[in-house]
Amino acid sequence: MEYSPSAAIGQAGYWGNKYGSPDISNQFQIWNWKSKNGRYSGNLGGKYYYPITNKDTGDIAIVRVNPTGDDYSIGTIRKRDGDFISYNASRDENYYFNLPENADRVKKQALFTANKEYNAASNGQKPTQTPQQLLYNNTRGNANVAPVDDAARIAGGLSGVADSVAAAMGTIGQSGNIAGLGGGGRSGGSGNYLAVPAGIEGNGQDYIEIVALKSIKGGGVGTGGAIQRRSNRPGGGMGNRSDGPRIILPIPGGINDSNGVDWGDGRMNAVDAVKAQLALGAIEGGGTGFSEAGGAIVSNLQKKENQADLKKSLEGLIAGAVSGNAQQLMQRNTGEVMNPNLELLFNGPTLRTFTFNFKLSPRNAAESQTIVKIINWFKMKMAVKVSGSQLFLKSPNTWKVTYKHRGRDHKYLNKFKECAMTNCAVQYTDGGNYSTYEDGAMTSYGLGLTFREMEPIFQGDYTASNEIGF
Repeated sequence: MEYSPSAAIGQAGYWGNKYGSPDISNQFQIWNWKSKNGRYSGNLGGKYYYPITNKDTGDIAIVRVNPTGDDYSIGTIRKRDGDFISYNASRDENYYFNLPENADRVKKQALFTANKEYNAASNGQKPTQTPQQLLYNNTRGNANVAPVDDAARIAGGLSGVADSVAAAMGTIGQSGNIAGLGGGGRSGGSGNYLAVPAGIEGNGQDYIEIVALKSIKGGGVGTGGAIQRRSNRPGGGMGNRSDGPRIILPIPGGINDSNGVDWGDGRMNAVDAVKAQLALGAIEGGGTGFSEAGGAIVSNLQKKENQADLKKSLEGLIAGAVSGNAQQLMQRNTGEVMNPNLELLFNGPTLRTFTFNFKLSPRNAAESQTIVKIINWFKMKMAVKVSGSQLFLKSPNTWKVTYKHRGRDHKYLNKFKECAMTNCAVQYTDGGNYSTYEDGAMTSYGLGLTFREMEPIFQGDYTASNEIGF
């Protein structure tokens, strides 16, 4: 029976008992392709697809993602013979999915997706038949059946159509399927990166890019007491200090920034003002300055309008000096306090903190390995270094964090100054249950990263008016 993603219970095309969903982690993308024997070729234009498996029959519906409306099934790979039965497939799609090597890979992707859902289900909710048994019958010698001892390869999901592609220029490996980016990344030159999901760096989706930077000395004291900031040191910019691959991840939910400035209460009563005036007179005029300042203060206090208040305050202060509590004594005796001249005063800038929480769910073995590499990299580069003699500890790597839109800095989101990573938290049971694939890799990882900027934001950091800036 043809599958319909929009069908409700009782309608034609409804597969209630199924594995699979339109979740992006289940999708794969196809661009240029050529058959293994070289006779057929085509271009599916980077369209996205995902498999839906009927739990009762083992048939696999191939659903095309429709960005402007409802997704729809283009055909079904039948369990009994492995043939692709077209319903709404284009000519190129019909050729592509009828090729045995491609139909087989879709079947492996379906198994990968089914295994995720099967492993995540509680024991009481799991079907009696495993996805392996449903799709392959566990029978050796059948060309349409995967060997049991090949579980690691099967767990990799849709590993690609590399053996069907002669030259797939401009392809995107959304699930590692054509571009030859099996590890989810590319090495060598400025293109060195690790990306999850594979292909995110080139499919038009916005992403966050995180790069470890080689450590440099912090701000120091220059000539004449001037402070030299870290970013102003020779080689202190972030552009030429990368230390390893670029890490490319989807922009998580809940992103925000909060720019703050430290203001606080400032108090200075008459006595404090007198002390300050005496100190300033001494600094500015030496010994004569101190005496001149004292004379001016006495002259001011002797004015008629100040004499009554002066008498009260002196009495209270002298008595308070003896008792050790001048302020409270004035409050008890006169019901008054000295005017504190309270004002809100600027104390200085503050440093911003950012926390990102990623959910990393591998769709194949290659993405599992990429996620492991990324987590290992973050943990290693944020760790403290030890000097050769082990007598001193050295600063960890610092970080460059950037939001990207079509490969360029995202001008509608905030920028970041150089950051330190203050925390790296990994959740291995991200779904609340311990769940792994056949090779032991987790079905999902939760990754939490906390960064703190190393320098404050100043007005001079804002330039263009057509972007958010810092």
